[in-house]
Amino acid sequence: MKYKFLFFFLLFSSLLSYSQHPNFLGKSLGEPATVILSELSKRGFDCARDWTIEGNHFFSYNGGKFASIPNCHVTLKICQETNKIVNAHVTFPETSDTTIVQNQFELIKDMLCNRYGLNPDNCVSYDESKPVLFKYSNASINIDKNSIHLSIYSKDNNHTLHLIYTDKLNKAEVDRKRSGVDDV
Repeated sequence: MKYKFLFFFLLFSSLLSYSQHPNFLGKSLGEPATVILSELSKRGFDCARDWTIEGNHFFSYNGGKFASIPNCHVTLKICQETNKIVNAHVTFPETSDTTIVQNQFELIKDMLCNRYGLNPDNCVSYDESKPVLFKYSNASINIDKNSIHLSIYSKDNNHTLHLIYTDKLNKAEVDRKRSGVDDV
């Protein structure tokens, strides 16, 4: 009986832990990075390159669909000590059509709000006083202990939608390990 209780307690604890992480491609960012890397491959993304800087491993993927939008680019920042994703950055295809990029913004915003049970009318904070494209330039959604940043970057009449997931729980774990606090 004691072992059954322990088993269910550990199972429930691990499920609760995963639920506190944001989802990316239908997978929790609390899972090992290999789960997300595998999902990218399944969805038609090709690994373009990978590199390491200061204990972080970066993977850059091209060509897959994200939220039904083809030819997206994904960059993942993975901590080598924990094998966890700290950031996932999606770049959507560049366009000169402001209507397309605004529609993509609204589509992604609505999908995120629906996914996390938020009201689409007020789940994103942005500056209404700015001109249309500029109000979208720095929008963010805060979900529990995580953040999702959705923005439109414009340069020379070309516009790109960016979606950045930051798993603050994974980031805190990385910061703790690198500070040596866990050693004490």
